[in-house]
Amino acid sequence: MKKAYDVIIVGAGHNGLVTSAYLARQGLRVLVCEKRAIVGGAACTEEIIKDFKFSRASYLLSLFRPKIIDDLNLREHGLKYYFRDPCSYTPIKNPLNHSQRSLLLSSTDTQFNMKQLGNFSKKDAEMFPKYEEWLTKICRALDELIYSPPADLGQMSKQNKISDRFRAYNYSARIFYNLFQKLGLKGSLDLYQLLTSSASKILDQWFESDIIKATLATDGLIGAMLGPYDRGTGYILLHHVMGGLDGRANAWYYVQGGMGGVSNAIASSARAAGVEIRTNCSVKHIDIRNSKVEGVVLENGEEIKGKIVASNATGYTTFKDLILNDVIQTNTELVELKRHILQMDYSSGTTKINLALSG
Repeated sequence: MKKAYDVIIVGAGHNGLVTSAYLARQGLRVLVCEKRAIVGGAACTEEIIKDFKFSRASYLLSLFRPKIIDDLNLREHGLKYYFRDPCSYTPIKNPLNHSQRSLLLSSTDTQFNMKQLGNFSKKDAEMFPKYEEWLTKICRALDELIYSPPADLGQMSKQNKISDRFRAYNYSARIFYNLFQKLGLKGSLDLYQLLTSSASKILDQWFESDIIKATLATDGLIGAMLGPYDRGTGYILLHHVMGGLDGRANAWYYVQGGMGGVSNAIASSARAAGVEIRTNCSVKHIDIRNSKVEGVVLENGEEIKGKIVASNATGYTTFKDLILNDVIQTNTELVELKRHILQMDYSSGTTKINLALSG
């Protein structure tokens, strides 16, 4: 008799692995299907040049939540990381003087940073600690939200029962009220501006030196096909200071063994909790019959039964490849959802160059 699972997860990226570990700790039978020979997705380490291993995509640890590291005992499963300091280096073409040949920023030494910034603007040097404090305050106010289910504002009006609609509105109102309590009126307006403005508009309000603004603007552009004057980059600026580990805010770390060290530790924790992880196990599509999930069908034709299927693939891949179009056409809401998802722009302005150095 074939084994059936409570949950099948498609893809062993770090999000899928974390999901599997938490579910298994609640006593559920969990299977993770990964089409590649290794786990990790974008958080992986591979030998792409003989005798040299690289973090293929993600390359630093910060935004991964400390609570997950503690809950899953990832340090006990081999996770080791090292604080990155200095955090930023900007070489200057045609400097005006010797002190302006470069801008180097530390992750820990405020006085050093103020001295470096002072080479370009004394005013900016004085503003920098206040700018960091401002961002940190907003980040701390958002901490609670990160662990809360998002309010689905689009679904509120679709609730048939008044009681369900009231609960949805009440949940959203409570979130906004708690944020207002933490930030006050000015802080709430600042958050709104960060969420809707460009990185350049935010930085122009704090600094005068273009070199300093260009250095800080990188946090608002990483991974995005956008420029510093595009709306939305203000949020990316905020997002990249929302991380930190071991009590350090806005701190970034190198992982021993590359970013695969993160995923391997999660996989080890998941297996210890009872998760079954199959590599070289490519899912062809999610098996849905009569509007009910039955499991998954593999590329080799094998059918695996599961009560729930969670996809660690992108929404684009999930709706384009993993859910058969015949299934989607039976539900008007799914048709509309797929249309929106397929319109998402996945363009990225990022290129990663891997080098093997001798000597």
